[in-house]
Amino acid sequence: MTPTAIEAPTPTHIERPVYPRGALEQGIEGQVVVEFGLNADGSVDAPMVVSAQPQGLFDHAAVHALLGSKFAVPDGGIGRSTSQAIL
Repeated sequence: MTPTAIEAPTPTHIERPVYPRGALEQGIEGQVVVEFGLNADGSVDAPMVVSAQPQGLFDHAAVHALLGSKFAVPDGGIGRSTSQAIL
């Protein structure tokens, strides 16, 4: 049995993350990979940080921004997707 590919969701509104002040002042950059589901209205459901560098520093900002974003529901229906935010 071959797994069915899920079409990546298309953002219709992207909420920009707020850079943590301490990281900004210290010139720290990082990235966060978040897995999430979509609700029928295109809002984000149950975001979960999969990986982050540096760990714990940008997680809240990335998840908060993702929760404020909206997506077009793909033709294949609602599923889980992975999003990467590089800060």
